[in-house]
Amino acid sequence: MTQYSEYKKRVDYWREKLPHANSALDKVETILDVLAAHRELCPPLSLPGDSTLQHGLTAPRRTVPPDLINFTALQDVFGALAARLAPHLATTPASVLTELTGSYLSATQTGIDHILNAAEPELLSLVHLALKPQMEKTALAMLPGLPQEDLLSNRCPICGALPYASDLRNDTRERFLHCSLCGHQWNYPRVRCVFCDNIDAEHLGYFTVDDTKDIRVDFCKACGSYLKNFDISQCYAPPPMPVEDTATLHLDYKAIEAGYKKTTPNYIGFLIT
Repeated sequence: MTQYSEYKKRVDYWREKLPHANSALDKVETILDVLAAHRELCPPLSLPGDSTLQHGLTAPRRTVPPDLINFTALQDVFGALAARLAPHLATTPASVLTELTGSYLSATQTGIDHILNAAEPELLSLVHLALKPQMEKTALAMLPGLPQEDLLSNRCPICGALPYASDLRNDTRERFLHCSLCGHQWNYPRVRCVFCDNIDAEHLGYFTVDDTKDIRVDFCKACGSYLKNFDISQCYAPPPMPVEDTATLHLDYKAIEAGYKKTTPNYIGFLIT
């Protein structure tokens, strides 16, 4: 797990490079500060699943049943986040959090279209973030025993969620997806839509923006979705994706303006739909 100090260095880098991103970077810095303080207090979950199951677009190896979530820990993180980011939501009833958590966990596997009708994006964002400490701890605990992954799976082999970003790394520029729920990273083909499995090159494309040429927006004309793809093949060490994703929200807006849809939330939540 990346240390908070490393996140801070990258935040400072982006502040200098993209001053227009300062407001979002302020927010992610606050979020990472809160999550770092709570992560060590959250025990990992014991997720059910069949390690031999061939998982893929419709059959994740594991999912996260709501009844396995440590709701005491979730409420603690939610309260700390709300106090810093949205004080008017700090008194959200536990029953509402429980219901939204179940809806959100389902949406991590199907996309965010339906859940956005269930509650305000700001409240959903806090639920999304409040789950991260225990889910990230779960990913770290399960990683050593994880079997070899199916390279055609767009679902996280640990929790079954869809990705929120991808990167190209190493000399061969292999593509890795980043889980929107637990943060796990896994290998995936470069020329394949993450959301509909399309491999027809005529319906796949990407665009870049001048100030971030090493970051491209991959899009699929078949399903209308997009995903940001970060070329980190020349980096000495992988930069922290939560910061990279937040600093480049302008690329999300460009994709939405071009008519492509957001399928998973950004790291900091449901800000762009």
